[in-house]
Amino acid sequence: MNRIVKALMLMALSGLIFSCNEKEGDNFNEQLNADSEMIEAFLTNNSIPNQKVIDGIYEASITDGTGTEISPSQIIEISFTLRKFDTGEEFYEDTSYTFIPNKGFFVEGVAGNFIGLNEVVRHMNVGDKSDFYIASGYMFGSLSGEFNDITINSNQIIVAQIEAIAQRTENEQKDHEDQVINSLITEAEFTDPEELANGVYRIITEEGTGDETIASNSGVTVAYKGSLINGETFDESNNATFTNIGNLIEGWKIGLTGLKKDTKIVLFIPSHVAYGENGSFTQTGYVAIPSFETLIFEVEILDF
Repeated sequence: MNRIVKALMLMALSGLIFSCNEKEGDNFNEQLNADSEMIEAFLTNNSIPNQKVIDGIYEASITDGTGTEISPSQIIEISFTLRKFDTGEEFYEDTSYTFIPNKGFFVEGVAGNFIGLNEVVRHMNVGDKSDFYIASGYMFGSLSGEFNDITINSNQIIVAQIEAIAQRTENEQKDHEDQVINSLITEAEFTDPEELANGVYRIITEEGTGDETIASNSGVTVAYKGSLINGETFDESNNATFTNIGNLIEGWKIGLTGLKKDTKIVLFIPSHVAYGENGSFTQTGYVAIPSFETLIFEVEILDF
């Protein structure tokens, strides 16, 4: 389940919106034709069997899956890598990305919908693994910039290796995340986890003091750290005040209700009571928390 991000920071591309604005006009079509010619020549010269998905996107199958055909309205889990066509340099890897194709393909730390990746997943079956050669207009278009130490050039053709891992209904996704949470609790050797409402798990690591407890609409002051399941911290504070926990994500209201002052806890919050199918975006349009992401919070109750 670990997410390995080899290149997330867009050093000079703040506010960048990929490809969504590229698919119009003669320039797009001219570049699409040029990219297609280069891809076709490469595949032919290297005797790589392939099939055209749509104009500008070609699939070279690695493994044919035996599962069901992907439905763009279902919850899909894939693993994928992205590399540059011209140099073969890999600049992004995600071993467990979960999304609904009809909602778009949004990658952590990046602004914009990758319409090329969204398109190819729609043509896969569960269990399929393929290299997809994707024309630049469906990915970064005419934009360019540095991804850490790797340069993405203008009109960069991208090769995406994608494996379709699973297709789930909403209830199946809840069950899957519950299994993930229980595995994490076991691996961390936490004792006496409390299973609360809606799949939230709470471990009290230090008991609180006093007789009063937090209500579902209490204001609180807390120290906390929020992490993704790969251990990456996405938010933290040593002294944060919230006027009403009922206005926070549902998982926090469930997890904090009933606690005493000075209590320290670890919360495991499944996505359906966190940020759900949409995830969370920064004000500049970058993905802060991916879709269907289980969250882990370490929280200390300072006051309420």
